[in-house]
Amino acid sequence: METVGQELRGLVMDELERVLASEYFRNSKQAERLLRYLVANSLEEHDDQLRERVIGEKVFGRQPKYDSNADSIVRVWANHLRKRLAQYYQADGTNPSVRFTLRPGSYRVEFEQLVREAPPAPVIEPVEVIPPAPPIRPPFSVLGVVSGLAALLAIACVWLVVQNVQLRSQSRQLKAQPPLSLLWSRMFGGIMGTELVMADSNLSLFQDLLHKPVSLQDYARHNYLLMGTDPALSLLMTRRYTSTADVDVLRRTLLLAGPDSSRLEVMFARDYPPDDLKNRNVILVGSKRANPWVEPFEAQMNFRFDYNISGGVGVIVNTRPKAAEEAGYSMPRPVTNSGETNESYGLVAFQPNLAHTGNVLIIAGLGMQGTLAAGELATSQDLFKQVADLLGTRTDGELPYFELVLKAEMMGSTVHGFKIMAWRSS
Repeated sequence: METVGQELRGLVMDELERVLASEYFRNSKQAERLLRYLVANSLEEHDDQLRERVIGEKVFGRQPKYDSNADSIVRVWANHLRKRLAQYYQADGTNPSVRFTLRPGSYRVEFEQLVREAPPAPVIEPVEVIPPAPPIRPPFSVLGVVSGLAALLAIACVWLVVQNVQLRSQSRQLKAQPPLSLLWSRMFGGIMGTELVMADSNLSLFQDLLHKPVSLQDYARHNYLLMGTDPALSLLMTRRYTSTADVDVLRRTLLLAGPDSSRLEVMFARDYPPDDLKNRNVILVGSKRANPWVEPFEAQMNFRFDYNISGGVGVIVNTRPKAAEEAGYSMPRPVTNSGETNESYGLVAFQPNLAHTGNVLIIAGLGMQGTLAAGELATSQDLFKQVADLLGTRTDGELPYFELVLKAEMMGSTVHGFKIMAWRSS
């Protein structure tokens, strides 16, 4: 029995290294740490080490006895592991001898040993040569079946010809579409799929009530739960709300994705694993005030978000303004008449991810209206043509990385008009 156990252990450790060396795991240190931890403790049957709070402390550096209800990092990453393992075994062609399974609601890895028998060696037997029999006319019923199959085959051939013509036409139409397709084909490309990260609306309110900003580091480690003494503030950050602007961007993205929508993973900013900013295509919705994962990309951007907490004023800063450009774009004073046209500013930025292995699309604004306007510009064929004209991109060319600030006239929650105020490309 011990020999069998040692044999299985060796197979498990070999398979672990193969899994971690795959493209689904090799760029994520957190995924690697978690899978190594779960596999090791599952092998040793240390069930006491496979509890959520213990994993949070041992793998993700959480404080002892942290609130796992408010901090769901273990559940989020376990879900990531399940998806990545499924992708690995679906695409893997190495015929593994052991398969890892992490069932929902459990942190214990199951090891399924796959026994594969070698195919039998071919047996060569002498062949007796028999003279051909005289042809026999098949009965009428067989001839009828053959005739029917021939007719069906002819119909199928005609149908395939028609489908081929239609597919060629659709392909030509796709290439002839306005340059919006050049943007979204880059966002939906790649074997790892695409992630859409929705803003954490609670975070904006939390910072207003706290009267100070929450850094990206504190947000990623959930240290904001220790920043306020008021229990109501901590309660606020146990809720998960986003804005209708984010939902509208998601709706538009799903329509553009079409058949690729099944490969779009929607995540809440609070649960987002930062390693994915290095190896995935990512759509970030909202400014860094509500979606702090925008911040790492601002170092390479000309237009950046800033916010004066004491004055409650947001601004898109133009770090290197050109002639006739403003140094910053801020919201006008709020209007009191509900039917009056209002103005807002939004930002759309198409950038490489942090490791230059994929692409990031930032859709954000000064408030919900600005995000609505930015989302419409990034997903509308007619409106995005303005961007293509500025960039000088042809429909058969490659879209350069860019960032732009837009001014939108709003009628309630409806975009009434657009104007691109400033832009950069690389």
